[in-house]
Amino acid sequence: SIVVNGTTYKQSGIYTQTLTNVNGCDSVLTIVATIRKSTSSTLVRTSCSSMTINSQLFTQTGIYKQYFTNYLGCDSVLTLDITIRKSFATVYITACDEYTINNMIYGSSGVYNITLSKANVYGCDSIVTLHLTIKNSTQSTLNITACDSFVIGNSVYKTSGTYTKVIPNAAGCDSTITLNLKIGKSSRTITTDACSQYVLNGQTYTSSGVYTQTLTNYLGCDSTITLNLTIKPASSSSITQSACGSYTLNNQTYNTSGTYTQTVSNYLGCDSVITLNLTIKPTSSSSITTTECISYKLNGQTYTASGTYTQKLSNYLGCDSTITLNLTINSVNVNVTQNNEVLTSDQNGATYQWLDCNNGMQIIPGATSQTYTATKNGSYAVVVTINSCKDTSACFDVKNLSISNVESIMARIFPNPSNGAFNIEINNAGAGTYKVINSLGQTIIEATSIEGTASFDISGQTNGIYIIELNVNGVISRMKVVKN
Repeated sequence: SIVVNGTTYKQSGIYTQTLTNVNGCDSVLTIVATIRKSTSSTLVRTSCSSMTINSQLFTQTGIYKQYFTNYLGCDSVLTLDITIRKSFATVYITACDEYTINNMIYGSSGVYNITLSKANVYGCDSIVTLHLTIKNSTQSTLNITACDSFVIGNSVYKTSGTYTKVIPNAAGCDSTITLNLKIGKSSRTITTDACSQYVLNGQTYTSSGVYTQTLTNYLGCDSTITLNLTIKPASSSSITQSACGSYTLNNQTYNTSGTYTQTVSNYLGCDSVITLNLTIKPTSSSSITTTECISYKLNGQTYTASGTYTQKLSNYLGCDSTITLNLTINSVNVNVTQNNEVLTSDQNGATYQWLDCNNGMQIIPGATSQTYTATKNGSYAVVVTINSCKDTSACFDVKNLSISNVESIMARIFPNPSNGAFNIEINNAGAGTYKVINSLGQTIIEATSIEGTASFDISGQTNGIYIIELNVNGVISRMKVVKN
């Protein structure tokens, strides 16, 4: 609005006023008025704690106004409708020992301010002022001895033991009482059996039955014993027995004739007296010491190895007759090691005789060494004698032995036997080679050429039979020499 000469104009427009000028004449005033209006608005806001609007802080719920100048230069009024939803509460609590709120434990009396996050109905913080009074529970121990029973609170205890009782104390909190109680009056039942009689507290019972004793125990209270008793009888028996060497009864051994008494338990667990009338018959023993070949037979039993053996037979009294045999078996090793045509007995230190298995086990003349070298294909065995014992080996086959007629190549070896120096003479035309082979089949001398006469010396070798292998013009001949 606008006021001119005391007249208020609220609307824009053209107005006239007639006034009196200084001359006392009319003066017409034309007023061209433009009215610019003020503005207003309302803002509604909600917060859990506080808010700031246009640099102004608001912490309480209410209606507030803010004044500004609008763009026309007139008043602009902003109405603020503010709601603060944080809540506040005061509580008074009495608790025993401790109090828990918002996961916090309080153990002493006092006033506490507690912020409960997002706890009110709007999901905002709730500020609680807690006036807390803590009262304490109590604990105590009672050591009590009573003859029959003991009462604490509304509980009756009739047996000894340790008990825990919780009752309210003067503050209204728990009072925990630990009761160590001994009940002096006692009773027990004994159920037992006994042989012939049973003694209890100086009183002897000889027959089955139920008995009662009342005593005073160490606490000065009655102690009642109920005895359920079974009396079992003892027993006796007699044994007349004869035995060889000794007799064992109930793990006790007797070696001489006589009358003996044993006290053992019968089937009831009571004494059983056994009278033993015993006759002991003697056993006998003997010893044989012998040396045999290959095996030994005694009372139908054959032994093939040296050792000490025991046989038990019956003597004329029907008792054991024990024979101890100290036996030495002289065995003969008839195994033979074969290397082509060379056969060697595995038994050392014996005498030997080689046999021709293909000729009715005929003796081969002169073949009495541990090693035999066959001069022709066939089957051969050896008779071995050692420690006065004799045994024959199996037959061993010699095959693929090519021994040509020595005369076919007109050759001879001399002297034979020899102490190690030998000569080889080839009389017919032609050149050849020779080898000297020991009983193990090993070549110990090899000459690449021979024509006419050649010599070789094996005096450094062991005594025995050696094979001379000649190759003359492709004809192979084998001859045996003996080094002695």
